[in-house]
Amino acid sequence: MFYTFSQNNSGGYFTGPAQYVIIEADSRNEANRLAEERYGLYFDGEEDCPCCGNRWSGCYDGTEKPEIYGKPPEEHDGFGDEVPVFVVYYKYNPECTAFRQSGVDEVDHLTNKFLGEQSV
Repeated sequence: MFYTFSQNNSGGYFTGPAQYVIIEADSRNEANRLAEERYGLYFDGEEDCPCCGNRWSGCYDGTEKPEIYGKPPEEHDGFGDEVPVFVVYYKYNPECTAFRQSGVDEVDHLTNKFLGEQSV
């Protein structure tokens, strides 16, 4: 299953790894754990803007394919160019990561290392 995490632009900006992080995992709990341990997401909001709210929240129900609001992630435009629109971390092929930058029509497949993420 794929679990999508949406980023709030707390403080008026987005941070890495992307506006939407999609993680392939066997359960919601595993996806939340991987998000924190491997990909730098956090859910306590301690350093976030107090008026804007928490930057990240835990994921919801999983889907069979990567999606953002019921659509393939490639169809989502994102907000600005600060960080990629989305990044997908594949559990069964951890060296392969798909991501898309705003305004780019093609989805690039790069390794986690290239994106500056921890190698899994």
